Amino acid sequence: MINYLKSESFRLRKTRSTYLIGLLILLIPLPPLIMSYYYGTIDDSFLYNNTAFFFRFTRLSLVSIPFFIPFIANTLFANVQRYGVLKNDVAYGISRRTIYFSKFLMTALFSFAIGVLVLIIFTGTSLLLLTRNGQVEGPNFAKAVFAATPLLLAALAVNHMMVFACTKIENSYLGYYLIVIIIPILLGYLAQVMPAIDKISGLFLYIRLSENYWQQPQDILINWLYFIGYFVLFSFIGIKQFNQQEI
Repeated sequence: MINYLKSESFRLRKTRSTYLIGLLILLIPLPPLIMSYYYGTIDDSFLYNNTAFFFRFTRLSLVSIPFFIPFIANTLFANVQRYGVLKNDVAYGISRRTIYFSKFLMTALFSFAIGVLVLIIFTGTSLLLLTRNGQVEGPNFAKAVFAATPLLLAALAVNHMMVFACTKIENSYLGYYLIVIIIPILLGYLAQVMPAIDKISGLFLYIRLSENYWQQPQDILINWLYFIGYFVLFSFIGIKQFNQQEI
């Protein structure tokens, strides 16, 4: 498995799309940040050229990340299924279980590395360009990012399962959005008129990510339990489906 992990790491480091997706993600927060800095220099009454606003805005925007996870993860990994790479891996005698977990681990590590790099550049640029008044929102932003990480990994586990369970990439997108976003939102609305459903809707990571998931000391532990539950369940389904497929 170690050798396979090394080969996956080498492939990702040598793939142009890895750097392209990192650049695209980086370009999302920088333009509004630079625009806020610019407007703050020409208008003293502009209220948004400060770190408190940007840290709070970014913290509240973490709930939108699950929408982008399939695009990020599939850019890093899923396209290899189209080009027969998995077929070659199996032909070389690598077990499907090893392939499944290795690709999840490397996708998670590279996604995490891209996220950390973006956060460093975003935070550094904010502190460099904007008025520093984020004594409260800065720590809150850091806590929220740390608490959201296991929930985002859980979403990645769902996407990974769908990639291996579906022969068409379009179906994997549809299945992911149904499980992670659409069904939870519908249950959330339904819970407003049927309170008994509230406990069921609370099991979905998107609902958890939409609520105050980071303010209490026990929240981080609960979020990691979410990840473990999602990872075990969807890995079981994904491996079972992968074993039944003809590559």
